[in-house]
Amino acid sequence: MNFQRCFVPRSFSPKIPFGPHDKFDKAFQLVWKMGVPYKIKAFGWMLLINRLPTKDLLSIRGISFPIDSQKCISCGNADETLDHSFLFCYVIILVWRDIAEWIGFSDFPEIESKGSFMKWYKFCKLKKVKKEKEGCDWLAIT
Repeated sequence: MNFQRCFVPRSFSPKIPFGPHDKFDKAFQLVWKMGVPYKIKAFGWMLLINRLPTKDLLSIRGISFPIDSQKCISCGNADETLDHSFLFCYVIILVWRDIAEWIGFSDFPEIESKGSFMKWYKFCKLKKVKKEKEGCDWLAIT
């Protein structure tokens, strides 16, 4: 903190525990450099570090749900986890597949969100998507 003037977020950020991930990981850097509104960057970052309030994480934090309501709201088959909700639910896979086929992307799904993001980002780079817009389609789909 900068006590001489006022609170400066940059001076406080080294004191915030960000969890076990490598804060210099390429995926995290790319999300923060995207030319999208801050709240979308924050959503993408929280998705990549598995901090979105899915039912499995909420139950770990003591928020209880009836057993039958722990299931995914899209398919009703599996427990709602971040990876299931955004990558593995068969309803979501249909959306990913249709969009991927539409733009000519064939290298999906991925086993986790960071790998999925990086594959879409690299695909956008190959297609010469405008700088700072690479990966925006991945965020828009999620």
